[in-house]
Amino acid sequence: TRNTTGFNLTLPAKPGTHTICVTALNQGGGTNTHLGCRTTTLAPPPTQPTSPRGNFEEIIPNTTKQTLTVKGWTFDHDTPTPISIHATINGTTHTATANTPRSDVQRAFSLTRNTTGFNLTLPAKPGTHTICVTALNQGGGTNTHLGCRTTTLEGGHRSGFNPASIITDDQLFAPNTMDASAIQSFLNDKGRSCRAGSQGVPCLKHYTERTLPMSLPYCTPFSAGHSDSAAQIINKAAKACGINPQVLIVMLQKEQGLITASGNALTRTRYQRAMGLSCPDYGTCDPSQAGFSKQVYGAAARLVKYVKEPHRYNFAVGRTSQIQFHPSASCGSSAVTPQNRATAALYNYTPYQPNTAALNNMYGVGDSCSSYGNRNLWRLLKAWF
Repeated sequence: TRNTTGFNLTLPAKPGTHTICVTALNQGGGTNTHLGCRTTTLAPPPTQPTSPRGNFEEIIPNTTKQTLTVKGWTFDHDTPTPISIHATINGTTHTATANTPRSDVQRAFSLTRNTTGFNLTLPAKPGTHTICVTALNQGGGTNTHLGCRTTTLEGGHRSGFNPASIITDDQLFAPNTMDASAIQSFLNDKGRSCRAGSQGVPCLKHYTERTLPMSLPYCTPFSAGHSDSAAQIINKAAKACGINPQVLIVMLQKEQGLITASGNALTRTRYQRAMGLSCPDYGTCDPSQAGFSKQVYGAAARLVKYVKEPHRYNFAVGRTSQIQFHPSASCGSSAVTPQNRATAALYNYTPYQPNTAALNNMYGVGDSCSSYGNRNLWRLLKAWF
C-alpha cells in the first residue's frame, strides 16, 4: 500500500577498504533481519593540479674557471620524478634537471625523495650578469618563476688593480651610500645560509651589542645604544666619521670574514678583533680596543686620522714609498706613490700590497710571499657594490 521502503544512509569514511553490514530492525512479531554485508574500497580524493615549488638560492662565481654556478631546489607534487629548470643568462637559456640530493627540502615538505636540488655551472665572461631561473611544470599547473639574481664575475688576473689608487677619495668619504636598513638587508643576503657558532656566537646579521658612548678625534661622538645591531653600529660609525659604510663592510670581511662567516668560523675572538684595529702583525692586539663597536668606530676614525695627519704616518698622497708585498721583508717591495688620500690611508692601515702571484689568482691564493688585505678590499668593493 506504500512505496517508501528504500534506505539511503551516507557515512563518513577514510580512504581504504571498508565492510558495511546492514540489519533491518523488526517491528511487532518476528525478529531482526540481517540483510548482509558488502565490502568496498574508498579511493583518496583526487588531488588538485599544482605548480612547481622551489627556491633560487645563490650564484657562485669561479674566477679561475670563469664560470657561474647556479644553485637551488625545486619539485612538483604532480610527479614523483625530478623536474627541469631553465636558467637564462645574457639571453641564452640553459636546461638542467633538479636531481641532486637535498635532504633538508625532503624533510621540510615531507617528500618521498630527496632529489630536488639543482646545481648548474655556466660559462661566463668577466662582468656583471643577471641570471633568471624558471621551474618547468609537470601535469596540471604552470611554470614557476623562481626569480633572478645578479652577480659580478671578476677576471682571473689582476683586472685593473692599481696599487697607487686602490679606491678613490669619493669612494672612501661617502657616508650616505647605505642607511642602517640597507646595511641590514645586505647582511641578511650575504648571511642567508649562516648558522650560529658552536658556542652560540651569532651570525653577523643577528648580532647585537649594548654600546657605550665613545668619542674620537675627527668624528662626532658615537651614541650609546641598549641593543644595537651590527648594521646600526656600522651605520653610526660611518655617519660619525664620514666614511662609506661599504668600505667598513668589506673591511669586516677582509679582516675577519665576518660578513660570510658561519658555524665554527664564528667565534667571539673574531668579533673582538672585527676590524683588525690595533692588532699588529706577529703582535698582540690592544685589549682596550677589543669589541665589535669599538673596532668599527675606531677603524672609521683611524682612516680619517690618517688623512688629517699625513705627516705622522708612513704613507701620504704624492709621497713615494717602498711598500712591501708581505710582512716578511725578505719577500721584497716596490715603489708606490699613492695618488689619493684614500689609498694612502689604506696603506697606513694595512701596509702591504699584493704581489703578482696574488693578483694573478684574484679569488684564490698566491704564493708564500703574497698578502691579500688591500687586494681583497679592492676586489670585494667591486664585486659587492
